[in-house]
Amino acid sequence: MADWNNPNPINTNPGGDTKYQGFVKAQSNFDDIYSKLNTVKKLQTGTTAPSNPAVGELWFDENTGILKRYDGTSWVEIAALPDLSNTSDITVLNKIKNVDGAGSGLDADTVDGKQASDLANVDLSNITALGNILNLDGSGSGLDADLVRGLPADFTNYLNIDGGYQKLPSGLILQWGRIAGITTTGAVVNITFPIAFPNAIAYLNCIYGYNYTTSAERNIYITTWSLTGASVDLGNATTQDYAYWFAIGY
Repeated sequence: MADWNNPNPINTNPGGDTKYQGFVKAQSNFDDIYSKLNTVKKLQTGTTAPSNPAVGELWFDENTGILKRYDGTSWVEIAALPDLSNTSDITVLNKIKNVDGAGSGLDADTVDGKQASDLANVDLSNITALGNILNLDGSGSGLDADLVRGLPADFTNYLNIDGGYQKLPSGLILQWGRIAGITTTGAVVNITFPIAFPNAIAYLNCIYGYNYTTSAERNIYITTWSLTGASVDLGNATTQDYAYWFAIGY
């Protein structure tokens, strides 16, 4: 660039810049900047349409809540902003749930773009893992369909008021029964458990039932017991009495 202190400030055909040429260039730059700024689309708001709009100018109509664009002839609606102030959350949720949108890419009936019905046609003929799991016994492997938390899933039972039992996965066995039809006062009655305890008896008890003809005190004793049964001394029982027994073992 030439020196701004050129002794010939006005030069109609300069070989370099002068102060005059600098002012001319500055004015030209301002005109260019103004022209570019003037091309930026304006957004105006109001209740009446702007006068002398340029093509592409935007106007938000405050009366209708609609954004419009001037196409050179008229104001064309771009989008309306709906009033959702009175719309409940459940209404919005239900509308979202019911979106079908087939062909739009938004479809409530699809998973990753697949219809639910497509899953019915998946060929699993070469997949053996599911069948293996369904038939898994796994005894000794640590995976056993017959186990509950690693214990045998044995809930075998026999439910009867005169004598029954209930097995639990822990190995505990509950047994109970009733002594009825006492025919001899002070008799010793032998009880046979519905099933034998495999290892031991942890608890055994026997009590009288209610006597319907007298409130006299009754005595009852368990004299002997084993894994398969027990002997009960009925003490001063009468023919109208009965007794219940209960045993816990494993």
